[in-house]
Amino acid sequence: MSIPTIGEFVRQAELTLSGEPAILLADRAVWLPGQRALILADLHIGKAMHFRKSGIAVPGQLADADLQRLDRLIRQWQPGKVVFLGDLFHSQYNGEWDMFGMQITRHRNIRFILVRGNHDILEQAHYDQFGIELVPEQLQLGGLLLTHDHVQDVPEGLYNLSGHIHPGFRLRGKGRQSATMPCFHFGRRQGLLPAFGGFTGVMPVKADPGDRVWVIVRDQLMEVNTGTP
Repeated sequence: MSIPTIGEFVRQAELTLSGEPAILLADRAVWLPGQRALILADLHIGKAMHFRKSGIAVPGQLADADLQRLDRLIRQWQPGKVVFLGDLFHSQYNGEWDMFGMQITRHRNIRFILVRGNHDILEQAHYDQFGIELVPEQLQLGGLLLTHDHVQDVPEGLYNLSGHIHPGFRLRGKGRQSATMPCFHFGRRQGLLPAFGGFTGVMPVKADPGDRVWVIVRDQLMEVNTGTP
């Protein structure tokens, strides 16, 4: 099996998706300058507390780190809107929801939009409490179709961005060493965002020749050469 070549470490990378300029951020998000939109997927806020309530020892600092990273991105890019591609909150209500809500309400000039995912089971009142706009399945921004899970048939002229599966790419060394790292994965008509939440795990995905893949290693991006289609 051939070993894919890798590029240099960078903090961000630029590409164009269906005519829409996009900047990939090592903090596991996408910045769309033409839309002034920050896009991220699968925060799974509340997961750590959910596990602790079940008697499983999980550090509480996990949620704090994710929220601090989100706040840093908002302050850096000053978006007009933040779009969550599903699984914003992990399960039933717990106190981490209020921590998140108190944070986003400090940014009163920003629209927070949630494309609902399979884990987003809170009652409508919880989203209304903090001014979060709910979109049931799909949101179109320019040439991008934003969803939680990928769509089966992407409409002509659009590019589908989704999350849901927490994509990872397996890097192999010259020996038997290997490691699966979170990644951005872009095919011809569809792209996958890594899970923003730090307590989520990864699912290895297969890259076809010509796909563009950036793995995330220690808060930096590294493009993987997947070969010529």
